[in-house]
Amino acid sequence: MACLALVGLLGCCAMAVDVGRIFLAGQKAQSAADAGAMAGGMLLANPDAAISGARTVVLANNLNAGEYAVLCNYTLGATDNDIVYYAPGSTVPGFGVLGPYAKALKVQCRVPLTYTFGQALGLRQTTVVKQSLVVRAPVGGCPIMPMWISHPTPYNYGDYQNLLMADGPFAAGIPGNFGWLSLPAGVTASWTTVMAGDPLSEADQALLFTRVGDIVWGNTGLAVGLWADALRTRITRGSTGVYANDTFSSFRADNPRIILVPLVTYLDGTGTSARFRIEKYGAFWLEAVDPQGNNKSVGGRFIRYTAPGMGMDPLANDVGVFAYRLVG
Repeated sequence: MACLALVGLLGCCAMAVDVGRIFLAGQKAQSAADAGAMAGGMLLANPDAAISGARTVVLANNLNAGEYAVLCNYTLGATDNDIVYYAPGSTVPGFGVLGPYAKALKVQCRVPLTYTFGQALGLRQTTVVKQSLVVRAPVGGCPIMPMWISHPTPYNYGDYQNLLMADGPFAAGIPGNFGWLSLPAGVTASWTTVMAGDPLSEADQALLFTRVGDIVWGNTGLAVGLWADALRTRITRGSTGVYANDTFSSFRADNPRIILVPLVTYLDGTGTSARFRIEKYGAFWLEAVDPQGNNKSVGGRFIRYTAPGMGMDPLANDVGVFAYRLVG
């Protein structure tokens, strides 16, 4: 009986060695996946650079790796790659739908092992697989268009409102008034491009993010046609193609008719020196330009808007910066 017990004990000890090796291989694979995901996450503005950066870091972990060499394959056009880039709007397994300003990268690492003592039980080889997902998305705030609405404006979801263009910064205290803002320093797109909601660069999108409490500056002397045409372009684009059936209560999150605007309080100054403080944000569903026939009005409704995949309401009172979230 002692001999039989000893055989079983030695077998368990032998298997413990293989289990320990599998554990170490898992640690190696997870560390490489995490490092690769974070390296690629810093380059998500460029898909090719993100994939290349992730793979470079993963393979660098193979220096003196011995039997714990990490595999991480990527072939352009293949469907079974270990590195997968997700663009805005993509569905990410285990995470959900990415918002219009979010991107993600999944890095999978594999470590093949040959059993040592497990071969006595018929076990030959195994592959330890670990993966890491990095999501780059705003943690709050929103990328505003260069337009302000007076803070006292009723924020009644779904109620149609006519807003009037203000003649001066003091009008920011009158409900229902709106005016224009200067673009943040560093934005390369034109004011009209931002106003029309045309595609913007990654850098410009980031610069247009603001937070509650931020100070923004006025913009005056704009011809009516400049902003009116830009807003009409939004309505046209947001009413055709994939947006043809969108309404203020049922819409795609990236519909151009949704304008994210700060509701502000006037502080001081005049003209381009006028300062305003952001009190909160509004998602305004644009329905009409110049509905009153005076070339100084817009019509629409405040809507409840949450970009999918951000994990929070982008209009929340939070800082408007990009963050990297590592999802194991």
